Amino acid sequence: MEKNYSESFTSQLSEAVRNYENSPRLLHELIEHAKTNKPGSLNTLFKIQSLLQKRYKGLNRPELKDGTSETADLTQIREFYSRFANPKHTEYSESKSGPRSSNERYIKNRKSRAWGFHKGERTSLSTNELSLPKSGGGNANIFIVTPCYNSEQYLSKTINSIISQVSDKYDIYYHIQDGGSSDKTISIIKEWGRIIEQLKELSPDFRLYFSWDSEKDSGMYEAIKKGFDGFRIFPSDICTWINSDDVLEIGSCALVYSLFSNNISIDWIIGKQKCISSNDTILSTDFKGYPRQIIEAGFCEGKNWPFIQQEGSFWLFSLWDKVNGIDEKYKYAGDWDLWRRFAKSSQPLCVDQALGSFRKHSNQKTNNIAAYFAEMNEAIEKDQRKDINNVENKKLSFDIIKYVPENTADPKFEVFESDVKSVNFAVNLINSPRGNDVLRRSSDYQGKSINSKKSIKPLKIATFCTLLQGGAGQGSLRRVQALRQLGLDVRIFTLNAGSYSNLHYVYEVSPPIENYTDKTTWQLIEADRIELVDNDSTRGEFFSADIALCNGENLTSILNWADAIHLHWISGFIDLPNFLSMCRKKNLPIFWTTGDMFPVTGGCHYSEGCDKFLSECDSCHQVFPSKQNYIKHVHKKKTLALKNSGITFVYPSHNIKNLISGSQQHMATTHVVIPNAYPVNNFRQYANTHDHSSSCFIEDNSVSHFESSTFNVLVMSTEETKPRKGGLIAKQLISRLTHLSTTKKIPDIRILGLGNEALPDSNQYNDKVVKFTKGLRFDRLCQHFYSSNLFISLSIEDVGPMTVCESLLCGTPVLGFNIGILADIVSYFKVDEICRTIPPSSVSSLADSAADFINRLNTCDQRLIKKKCIDTAKLYADPYSNARKHYNEYLRGISNA
Repeated sequence: MEKNYSESFTSQLSEAVRNYENSPRLLHELIEHAKTNKPGSLNTLFKIQSLLQKRYKGLNRPELKDGTSETADLTQIREFYSRFANPKHTEYSESKSGPRSSNERYIKNRKSRAWGFHKGERTSLSTNELSLPKSGGGNANIFIVTPCYNSEQYLSKTINSIISQVSDKYDIYYHIQDGGSSDKTISIIKEWGRIIEQLKELSPDFRLYFSWDSEKDSGMYEAIKKGFDGFRIFPSDICTWINSDDVLEIGSCALVYSLFSNNISIDWIIGKQKCISSNDTILSTDFKGYPRQIIEAGFCEGKNWPFIQQEGSFWLFSLWDKVNGIDEKYKYAGDWDLWRRFAKSSQPLCVDQALGSFRKHSNQKTNNIAAYFAEMNEAIEKDQRKDINNVENKKLSFDIIKYVPENTADPKFEVFESDVKSVNFAVNLINSPRGNDVLRRSSDYQGKSINSKKSIKPLKIATFCTLLQGGAGQGSLRRVQALRQLGLDVRIFTLNAGSYSNLHYVYEVSPPIENYTDKTTWQLIEADRIELVDNDSTRGEFFSADIALCNGENLTSILNWADAIHLHWISGFIDLPNFLSMCRKKNLPIFWTTGDMFPVTGGCHYSEGCDKFLSECDSCHQVFPSKQNYIKHVHKKKTLALKNSGITFVYPSHNIKNLISGSQQHMATTHVVIPNAYPVNNFRQYANTHDHSSSCFIEDNSVSHFESSTFNVLVMSTEETKPRKGGLIAKQLISRLTHLSTTKKIPDIRILGLGNEALPDSNQYNDKVVKFTKGLRFDRLCQHFYSSNLFISLSIEDVGPMTVCESLLCGTPVLGFNIGILADIVSYFKVDEICRTIPPSSVSSLADSAADFINRLNTCDQRLIKKKCIDTAKLYADPYSNARKHYNEYLRGISNA
């Protein structure tokens, strides 16, 4: 009996899936039926999802003919589901219950998650000035918008093509923007919303998040813009829109996700053309490739060059944001205009595989070709003729990826550079602004595209850093690791690798034997420096001597291998004049990430307000009077070496850039700001185990517990002998805050001190201060950050400090002086609810600002504050964004070398 029931149910299910386009209600009823736990329902979920998604784990499953049923390999599907991680975003999975007014939606979008499930936050930050994050490396998600109006005939097929893209590798966020349909479109959307929710109830790991809205609009492009404006997207997330009569091909999202994740040089992808009929019959497939110059000149309009098929085009949100999205003024040619603006900013990658299908039928908008060309002609500027001349009869090229689906578990991609030998365009619009009488009319392309089969090899970058311990060493390691994960061959060369010597891309460089004594590497570097410094308090902090253990000759083999050179902290390592001369002879572009002022001074890392380095270092207050000529000599040596060197200086913050970019050494160099990378995912494991409502602070083997009502303030400082790190003001600040708490001007606080003797003992302040030793393990440091309500940074001169990002990644707001990355975050993200800065001033001003911030934070929802902190830090400091920005600079430098 059970067997017969199961067979009967399976038969009904297969029939429902084959007819889901016309009757989603039947499939919905079968899902409800499966919840009764009757015989045979155990496998129902797997059958439904297998049939709906057509085995979405496969990237290139062959097309099914109409009416062909498909059976599920239940064992295989169970194994597939067993690999899923814990459910994500389940709290955001609800669909919209119905339309909302435009004003209501706009206000709601700006106050919280627009559609109820989005991860990131939009920002007006310029990508030219500051690197935005790439979630990449397996963290990006896919955002899809469908504009529709009276689309009852084909909408179900479109929705199901999205469902078929579900995978365990990424989340899909899908929004339908309806224009106020008067047919059955809204009923179909609601029905599919219920089906998707049922599937999510049966399987929480069904990673598709659906929403919809319906309101009148001016046309398709306004609907598309509304859809993407409603999302909150990371710049590195993947976007596309699909019209309500078209479909995505099976596995297209998995394919583009893989390409974007493993190729940091691409911003948008164009697939092979494929057209289908109203009954899904394939009408045509074609692949021409799209040189960037042809797109930019506006020739991809169907006459001179094939249309760019929007159904098979995907792009990163950063590119969409850079060109300000689609232009709503268009009625027909909005996508053509968007591709032109994309091409002005980025070269597309062409994929020799259909990613989507364009449906041809009698009622579609694109049948009005005359209106399409009229809009296009009006948009082209008169000076567009020069763009036409630029591409006429020229050898053009484009990058093409050929996908070889021999093994869906390990797909293969062959990358070629393809050439178009000659192009003679048929200019059909002679009398329009696009026209050019010089161009001759031709009815066909002359010449054929050929594959040169020249493999595109990864760039080879040699990174130099004296030591891998400390902030500079850690920053260089994180950058190298992110670039390597994204496909570049980056190696780091150092005098002392320390605990990182086991990494295969880390190489220790042996200085010439004559430089060795019985001293260690660090002692060799320190020996000359200590002879110069006038104040012991600056030892190890402010000054470096002009010593180089490597003169450049022993680095020849490295320079022969590399395509580009990247310097970090090189004090004591490289003889700069000789090294730069060798690089110039080999036409190697040079990049130098500097987190202090050492490259432009006579030796100090921070000038303490002195501006003599802008012209000539003299009368330096940091060294002995007898060594002043030496400092002047070092400064002049650097000036001659760096002037007109063509070096690209990379600054982790605008603050350090503004300090030194005006010096004479930098007059002819390039300056870019790229934030230091932080391992943003390393903090994730602590987010679920700690919050601000339960405080537990660990010191060595002891544990201290505090009342949850206490407002916990974290202060980090060093010795009083190191004023740059705030050692002189720590005690004064703590005294001031405890007084404000005692007098009830701020809530009851507990100050947590991470540092050493610069911090007071707790018994001085009625146990309001808890002191911790320095050198905490990473996990314990994170526990302190997570358990605090506010972190106060005391650094007066600093490129970071790193603790600012660490605090935000742990969900803790930050207050500090207007320097380093904290100043950048406040300036570009406008997040004064979680980050505040004041100009370097008195302790009383800092304490008063802290009191005001504490009173405000004490009234806020701590969970919302925590989420805002984490999202902002990820937007600022994601290592893959750092890597992508560096990669673009490498390409620019190599092309100009």
